[in-house]
Amino acid sequence: MKRLTTVFLFTAAMLILPSHTTAQTVDPYTDGWVTHVTGSRLEICFSHAEPPAVGQIVQLLRTSYVMPNKGPTRQTFTPNGHARIASIATLPCVIATLLDGDAQRSDHARPPYPSSTQLR
Repeated sequence: MKRLTTVFLFTAAMLILPSHTTAQTVDPYTDGWVTHVTGSRLEICFSHAEPPAVGQIVQLLRTSYVMPNKGPTRQTFTPNGHARIASIATLPCVIATLLDGDAQRSDHARPPYPSSTQLR
């Protein structure tokens, strides 16, 4: 009985931990995506949500694909940098300046951190 409980807890931990430590979920209805990259200047479009205000920071997420234990391929999103919104382009797009990390076309952009306009 004790061994069964230990195996159950270990299995539950293995299923829960990877989803919180290595992958972040992206909501296509609130997140945007990088459409153009020119040096440290980015154009980010938000098709389903209001774009962030000028001065706010967005987190850039890179898409990757993982095949856990030769199972079905899973799409994950890993943090890859931050950008500050510099100006509003043509709605629903904004112009941002890369603060850290690197950006590629089609990276996801998570809306601003709650109540902050600076990177901590």
